Amino acid sequence: MDSAHPHDISQLLDQDGVAIRAGHHCAQILMQRMNVSSTAR
Repeated sequence: MDSAHPHDISQLLDQDGVAIRAGHHCAQILMQRMNVSSTAR
């Protein structure tokens, strides 16, 4: 799943009733430093 976008992962899991969070998680500065556009957790 390394190449999948976090929002796509979130939508796929939601179809099976699994709730996760995808996005910046209030950590935009950290994510910019890590060169990551978004994450799924």
